[in-house]
This record gives sequence, C-alpha cells and structure tokens, in this order.
Amino acid sequence: MSGTKEIAERINRCRKVYSNSKKHDIVLWRQIDRFLEDMCKKFPAHKNVKEVIVKVTAIDRLYRAMLYRGRQDYHKIATGLRDSDIDKVLRQINGLLSIKNLPQVLEATKIVAGLGNPKKPRYWVFASKYLHFHKPKLFPLFDKNAKDKCNALCRRLGLTNEYLNSMNEYEAFCRQLLSLQKVLVHKTRCKASLSDLDKFLYGEQYLKRV
Repeated sequence: MSGTKEIAERINRCRKVYSNSKKHDIVLWRQIDRFLEDMCKKFPAHKNVKEVIVKVTAIDRLYRAMLYRGRQDYHKIATGLRDSDIDKVLRQINGLLSIKNLPQVLEATKIVAGLGNPKKPRYWVFASKYLHFHKPKLFPLFDKNAKDKCNALCRRLGLTNEYLNSMNEYEAFCRQLLSLQKVLVHKTRCKASLSDLDKFLYGEQYLKRV
C-alpha cells in the first residue's frame, strides 16, 4: 500500500469514527465542538468584553489551549481582543484555507497570539484553537501532537521543503497542510477537508481506539 493511499484511508476512517461513533468520549467531543462553534456563531464579535471572556475561557479550558498553564489573565486577553483589529481582519477572510488567503489567516493568528508572547508555542496553540471555532474552514487546530504528526507525514511524502521560508511555526504548519491536501487529491483523489485533517492530526490517537 502506497504512503498516500494509507494516509487517505486513515483520514477517511477518522472522519467516519468521529461522525458515527456512539462511544461516550467521542459523543462528548462532538458535543463540545458543536457547542463552541455555536457559541462563536452567536457571539462572533469582540466588542463586548464579557462575551469575549466567556469565549476565551471556554475554548481554553475545553480544548486545552494552554493559556491556563501560563496563568494568563482572561480579562486581559479579552480586553486585548476588544481593542484589536481582529473583527475587521476576520470579516475580510472568506472561503477555505488557501495559499491566497494565508496572509490574512496569519495576520489574524498573530493578533491573537500577540496578546501573550507569540514566541512561545502555547500562544500559537491558543490562537489557532480560538480562531478555529470562529472560522473552522480557515484555521487548522495546532498543537505539538498535530505539528509533530504533520512533520512526520511530510517527511514520508517528500514534502520537507514546503515550510522552509515560513516566518513562524503556524505558517509552516498551514503550508504543510495545504501541500498534504494537494498530494492526497492528486494521488488518491482523497478530498480531505481541513476538518478531516484536524480530526486526523489532532485526534487520531483517540479515534483509533474505537
């Protein structure tokens, strides 16, 4: 079995298990995802600090976005988002993640990560997860496990040069995902969405146990 075919089958399996499993842990995961997405659809803006605090706290705690490890002040983060250009930037981004809109995606991510210290990994983790639930088709979930797995897959498929000119680790991660999507479509016709890749990279370690 070729590397790309095996990866495509694993991605498809993760999608099916996530969507159809009745195992309590997976059901709870789906419910949390829907709750966070619905919350961000209902309260997409960042002008009301109380609403933003709830979004920041819920996403950080439910998705282990790592702000709590740095003992960050949620009110300070919420105030920073209120005073930033994040709403303007998000309004300007549409469609699916692509090379064309990647600069805007990165601009939004830098705004959120910059409220902490963007040089530290935990702020990229939080920024990706926070923005993911506002626009799931544009912001892939990023953490150490997803990054390491994506790196390993790209090495396996010979995509090691796709991220050499990236300015930060989240840009590198996004470029790798886009390259991986392209190879999968070209070699296996696997049209893996960003959501499918999220489940695969972020969650296969849990989904494969089912």
